[in-house]
Amino acid sequence: MPRSPKAVAGGHEQFQKAFGEASSLVITARLFLAFFALSFVPFLSLLGSSASSVLLAWVPVLFLRWYRRYGKLDYPGDEYRQARDWVQQAVVIWGLALFATPIRYFIEYGVR
Repeated sequence: MPRSPKAVAGGHEQFQKAFGEASSLVITARLFLAFFALSFVPFLSLLGSSASSVLLAWVPVLFLRWYRRYGKLDYPGDEYRQARDWVQQAVVIWGLALFATPIRYFIEYGVR
């Protein structure tokens, strides 16, 4: 059954929003790498540590929001697959960050 042009346009608009938010999510997750590295710089370590902590809390919020809105979107094409790959990449970066942050503190302050 052919879809109306209005329905097709609405689906494309929804896809564009999903793609944009996935791009934002992966860029935000990649910022964690920069702030984590910054936490080792002597005079900027407080900024790096604080921003890393904020991103540890913010990335899951962005992921859950994206998944709720666009996780079950049925859109043909490679572009939507790329958006999903970006979301998965952001989750992997967040998982690594969640693992690396306590290790960094154990190395810096030692186990007491």
